[in-house]
Amino acid sequence: MKFLSQILNILDTVGPAVAVVFLLRNKKVLSKEMQLILIFCLIQLICNCTASIIERLPVPRKFILLQNNYWVYKLNATASFLIILTLFLKYLLHCRPQVMYAALISYAAVSILLIINGDGISQFSSGSSAFESIVIVALSLYFFYSKLINTHEEVSIPETSIFGV
Repeated sequence: MKFLSQILNILDTVGPAVAVVFLLRNKKVLSKEMQLILIFCLIQLICNCTASIIERLPVPRKFILLQNNYWVYKLNATASFLIILTLFLKYLLHCRPQVMYAALISYAAVSILLIINGDGISQFSSGSSAFESIVIVALSLYFFYSKLINTHEEVSIPETSIFGV
């Protein structure tokens, strides 16, 4: 089982690393949306590598942040969610800044409530992960629904800027 865990940890960093390499090769021609995807991949790469390193450290760890790597995954999930939220609200759905601010304040409030109720950084944060997943799925469904409703038949969804590299 340890071997499978090691393979998954390697795969967890290889995917973002490959994406970062390809995106950096075309950095000068990246759209704003794709620059956010690059930042997202960098966050994934840094956090996944950090979590893997902490997992491999010797067992006696005096520094509290080295006792487990859940806080790295919480940081990863939060930063990734904020990038995805920005990508959707600002670039894909073209929402007004007030909507972005309201969404960020709502996310902060929900996160604080979940942390107060025991969804901290020393264990897996299922409450915040569930909230983030629901919001991402809702935004995805709304994005594709709005594209289907507002797009002429001769223009396909993959021709939008987020699908091209």
